[in-house]
Amino acid sequence: PDTGGSLLDRADYAAWTAPGQTGTNAIPWTALATGINAAAYTTDWSVNFALLAAGTNYITVRAYDVAGSSVALPDAFVVKKDTAGPVVTDSQAGDTVWRNGGGTLYNVDFADALSGLTTAEYAVYTATGLGGTNVKPWTVIVGSNVALTDWTTDWGVDFAALLEAVTNYVSVRAQDALGTFTTATDLFLVLKDTTLPTVTASQAGDDAWRKVGGTLYNVDVADTGGSLLDRAEYAAWTGTGQTGTNVISWTAIATGINAASYTTDWGVNFALLAAATNYISVRVYDVAGSSAVLNDAFSVKKDTSGPVV
Repeated sequence: PDTGGSLLDRADYAAWTAPGQTGTNAIPWTALATGINAAAYTTDWSVNFALLAAGTNYITVRAYDVAGSSVALPDAFVVKKDTAGPVVTDSQAGDTVWRNGGGTLYNVDFADALSGLTTAEYAVYTATGLGGTNVKPWTVIVGSNVALTDWTTDWGVDFAALLEAVTNYVSVRAQDALGTFTTATDLFLVLKDTTLPTVTASQAGDDAWRKVGGTLYNVDVADTGGSLLDRAEYAAWTGTGQTGTNVISWTAIATGINAASYTTDWGVNFALLAAATNYISVRVYDVAGSSAVLNDAFSVKKDTSGPVV
């Protein structure tokens, strides 16, 4: 108001990013009313929101009367502006390791220095860009009744819900206290294979006594879980069920297979076999680290000595 008699002429406002008309002058002096010609001006008014800085803006108001006198009220009120969503920081290296179990934690962080972070979520799809099958709908990573400045704790996904033999693409979204979302798609992927590889003995029982090696045996291995085969091995014991003397320790049949199956016939190290019945067991590993063993897949009877007189 103006009580001196000349009445009000005009009123202005300006905005700064710090108190006391310091920091950045986001809005220079701007008229909120001109030619008032009244003892008081009580109409509510607004600021030019588009010009305000992101963060806290301190609004100062000044008034002039017709006689040319003026008065200012520094920091009459503040306006807090936040039009951007939370910041998502992907510090997670590409995870291209086939996994047969959960428990892996991922380094994707969330922050909002203005209105604050309220929720962060992840979802999983079988194709990029939130495409394919939605194997895991939006699921809370962190939710808070109090707006957080940031969330930097590593977090895991629901491994049980993921699909095998496909690529599971993980996307995230975060929401601030004003309801603004930031979505970041396909930040990393998870490859799942929990199906055990298999060993199939197509080898008929080898009942012939042998004095020389060179026989090839038909025992195949396969993997249907998606990670493919890594390696296959055999070992020989003099008793069933991996008992007796372990005459041949686990020995590679094939390594670096990188295929869904291995069907090439293969032989054993005949020189190391015992002069007796040798029971051959086979084990296989897939790339995800799962393994399977077939005990006593076949036997080899060795006799390199002549009759005793």
